[in-house]
Amino acid sequence: MLVDRPDRLGRIEILAVHLRDVTASPDVDPEQVAALTPGFTGADLANLVNEAALVATRRDSGSVAMADFTTAIERIVAGLEKKNRLLNPCEREVVAHHEMGHALVAAALPTTDPVHKVSIIPRGIGALGYTLQRPTEDRYLMTRRELEQKLAYAENGAGLLGGPGTTLHSRRYSEETAREIDCAVRAIVDTAFDCARAVLDHNRTILEESARALLDRETLTEADLLPIFEKVELPDAALST
Repeated sequence: MLVDRPDRLGRIEILAVHLRDVTASPDVDPEQVAALTPGFTGADLANLVNEAALVATRRDSGSVAMADFTTAIERIVAGLEKKNRLLNPCEREVVAHHEMGHALVAAALPTTDPVHKVSIIPRGIGALGYTLQRPTEDRYLMTRRELEQKLAYAENGAGLLGGPGTTLHSRRYSEETAREIDCAVRAIVDTAFDCARAVLDHNRTILEESARALLDRETLTEADLLPIFEKVELPDAALST
């Protein structure tokens, strides 16, 4: 029998069970944690509570605070911080512009998930920085427009038709169809690229200023990003792509 991933109400109930095993601070709100964890399975939520408890222990606290859950979610989603992975000044500047580019495009496009945090502290394997976004609600369907705008700032993802895992033996369409697929995919990717570039060209000054702020502070939170995003404009060129 297939057990689907829990919805928000299901996550709240699962969290309530696992929170009995830890001492939680008054600021811990299962509803807020559930809102931050769409797509998490029951096992993921159990691991999250354990990870948050470990974070609290490392800071010598007798109770788990909401901030510990936020840190735990980042570790699960983005990986552990690699503070011993030192970047030279040029690399840090490139990563700062790269991550703020993701963030500004996401902020400009109306259908994308809100940006929660941007950092140039390396995490996990090979990630020199990260832009953390979180949906405001559980989503089961996306419109074509939403998918296209998501593509304009997305990292490398799973393969498309004819991508990794597809062999000549498993492919059930002709070379002509494969070329048509390639052309259609290229058109979609080019449109997303043009949209992202239009946003960044139009908001170049904001990109430079925010990248410098990220270089200085290494991490920008939602509160830091809000006044930056309020200045971001969506140019007509991006709307027309």
